[in-house]
Formats: sequence, C-alpha cells, structure tokens
Amino acid sequence: MEKATGPAAAIRKFVQWAVTPPQAYVVYLVCLFLVAGSSFYIGTLKPKKAVGLGPPPMSAPRTDIPSSWPGKSAKRVFALDDPAIHLLRATVL
Repeated sequence: MEKATGPAAAIRKFVQWAVTPPQAYVVYLVCLFLVAGSSFYIGTLKPKKAVGLGPPPMSAPRTDIPSSWPGKSAKRVFALDDPAIHLLRATVL
C-alpha cells in the first residue's frame, strides 16, 4: 500500500482530524463565529444607490374604509383610571 500525498490527501487528512471530538467542538465554534461575524458585517453594509431610476412610486391611495389598526380607542382601553389596572398594580408591586 502506498501513502497518498498531494492536495486531495491533505484535505482528507484535515477533515479526518477536524471531525475527532476535541477538535470538532473548536471547528464548530470557529465556523459559528465566522458565519455570525460575516452576517453582521454584511448587515452593516449600505446598499449602493441605483443610478438613473425615477422617483419612488406613490403610496396606495387612501380610502374611507376604516382600518383595523387601533387608533384613539386603544388609549381608552388601556387607560390608567381603570380600577382593575390599579388592583393589578397593587398586587404585583
């Protein structure tokens, strides 16, 4: 049997070394930090502005249909003069 030398054997030897239990934990952590670091770095990059595009499109036209988004009525529901809220605050604090 001959000993294989060359780039394929070196890669195979490194992979065999990297999957043994003590080194596998370190290899996993290094890969985890590389992925997290590159993800953070890519997230901080500013996108290039497109050249030659017109103004952004207009927003959707407004309608008179009431939306489901809570408006002033939500303030009334969570008002602090509700006795139940004072009771809850007294029992928690």
